[in-house]
Amino acid sequence: MDIYVQIKNKKGEVFKVVNFGREEYLSSFKERLAKSSETGDGDFPVFYGEFKAGNYLDVKKVKKLKEEVKAIAATVGKDMENYKEIIQKRTKLENEIINRSSLKSLMAIGMQRLEELLEQGEEKPEAGTKPETEIDRDEIMAELDSMRKEISKLSESEHLLEAERKTFQDVFDIELLFDILSESAKSSSGIYVKN
Repeated sequence: MDIYVQIKNKKGEVFKVVNFGREEYLSSFKERLAKSSETGDGDFPVFYGEFKAGNYLDVKKVKKLKEEVKAIAATVGKDMENYKEIIQKRTKLENEIINRSSLKSLMAIGMQRLEELLEQGEEKPEAGTKPETEIDRDEIMAELDSMRKEISKLSESEHLLEAERKTFQDVFDIELLFDILSESAKSSSGIYVKN
């Protein structure tokens, strides 16, 4: 089951729903944070105890939860003052990975077409007929070689981006949660965590 954080306005109407992932993921996220920050239920009772499916947190609890999340983030070396910057950096990183992957796919299709063209050029036309198209074998081979090198560079940079993405894994979620809580603390009557 997925966890949804419903943010209610001052009238108590739901105005935003944020999918926070599977219930098991939220539990493992809390466990990983507890291990890496060496904190637990006693230190942050709202985050570890009350922030779970089926609970409603009023604005007072949301503000307390926001402070706990900020303190937990500090224990893992994250300053929530620049959380929006980190979210933007992560979004940019995700977009770069998608762009490189798409470009590699397009280049692979282009290479396949060029290889097919080479194969067609190797077939001998029937006697007395002219080939449909004249192909420059050397030019196609040079283009294929260039594309292979470019795909190799894209793969290498994609690998580096993937490694950078791993450094964001847990802490990005904490920034995202902090963003949700900041919004709901300002303009809501609380949040409801449901599955």
